[in-house]
Amino acid sequence: MSDYFGIGLTADSITSLEDLPEPIMRDSAAIQWQYLPYQVSKRMGDGSMDEYGPPSIIWVVQLMNYDERNSLKSFCPGASADVFIHSLDADKNWKDFACTMIWQDNDMSDVWYGHRKNLTVQFINLVEIEGS
Repeated sequence: MSDYFGIGLTADSITSLEDLPEPIMRDSAAIQWQYLPYQVSKRMGDGSMDEYGPPSIIWVVQLMNYDERNSLKSFCPGASADVFIHSLDADKNWKDFACTMIWQDNDMSDVWYGHRKNLTVQFINLVEIEGS
């Protein structure tokens, strides 16, 4: 599959962020991403560490105008929503995932000359779509 960040309400409707009605980015450098293989780590009684929770992906969109913000927010009208994404995995391979999108609290707190800076969107409960 192509090299792009994408989102959709179904696996078949995943659309590049650049191809949304209000394009969100012009190049891949506009999004910083991180793949987290687990949610938290905890120290065990013997001093070792153990990992808990399903993998997740975080996108940080560095700069977007209000229309672009609203375009992305349309996939998650509340605090969270079930979506499908096309993103990089831990090995930097492009994959499709079913997941839960978590919208950032107080997402209009970091505004600069009418543009939203560093919007963080988390995708949890990742399930890779086979064949992607």
